[in-house]
This record gives sequence, C-alpha cells and structure tokens, in this order.
Amino acid sequence: MLARNYNTKIHIYTETPVPDGFGGFTITETSIKSVWSKVKSSNGTKFQDFGITDFKNPVIFSIRGKNKIQFDEKNFVKYNGKRFAIKGIQDKNYEGIEIDLLCDEG
Repeated sequence: MLARNYNTKIHIYTETPVPDGFGGFTITETSIKSVWSKVKSSNGTKFQDFGITDFKNPVIFSIRGKNKIQFDEKNFVKYNGKRFAIKGIQDKNYEGIEIDLLCDEG
C-alpha cells in the first residue's frame, strides 16, 4: 500500500433529519469527512461476489482505515459531482488498514 496510490479526493456525506419548522422533518446532506482514495471502476463481479446484484455504475473507492469513519446505510460518497450510494464495505486485509467502499451511482 503506497500513499501515492490515493490520489483522488472524495467527500463522504450522511443524511440527517432536520426540523422543518412546521412539526416535521426534512432530510439534509451533512459532510462527514473528505478523504483521499483510490478510485477503480468495476464490471460488477466484485459486487456479485459480495451479494449485490442490482447496480448501474459500480465504482470501488479504496480508502485508508485510519480515517475512523463509522459507515451505515445513510452514508454516501460524492465524487466528480455525482452521488454514489455505499452498497457494501469490505476490509481488504482484515486488519483495518485499507477499506473498499463498494458504491453505485444513484
């Protein structure tokens, strides 16, 4: 794992409910962190190995585990003005050093 492999800045967001002032809630995007990543386009085979069969534009973002981000179903990635939903998370070497975010546009 070389530091120069992480050459693309991505932004990780979450959806949070915010009171709308009329007794209800509206959903807003809140930035969690900007991190450096390695971006790989995928043909979907890794997604299918992970059990994900419904995808449009699969992309894999590899980030360092030292970022200490707790991911859940509300998180998403913004990259090049597009929104990528996180469909799966895979620890590459099971030591928490490098994490693959299996994302799909939409």
